[in-house]
Amino acid sequence: MAGPYDHLIGKELGSGRTSWDRDRAQLYAVGVGAGLDDNLKEQQFTTDNTPGVTQQVLPTMIAIMGTEGAWMGQLGMGGDRRRSRRPHAHPA
Repeated sequence: MAGPYDHLIGKELGSGRTSWDRDRAQLYAVGVGAGLDDNLKEQQFTTDNTPGVTQQVLPTMIAIMGTEGAWMGQLGMGGDRRRSRRPHAHPA
């Protein structure tokens, strides 16, 4: 039995490059609530200048890095290239 997305099997929905800097990684972390309960507990995501704390990026950040383009329209979920949700990406 064919599924509703069988026409997409093997189809490239989009490609491109995205890069982020430490400020954008921190902004994302704060935006999703890192450090909200205890600002010292998740400093590795919210600071880059605390001695002894190496900055890290939340793994979920990858989910928003590739959201540009009309690929969602191809999945039947809307999507409009004119309303891309990639405001923080830097050109590579």
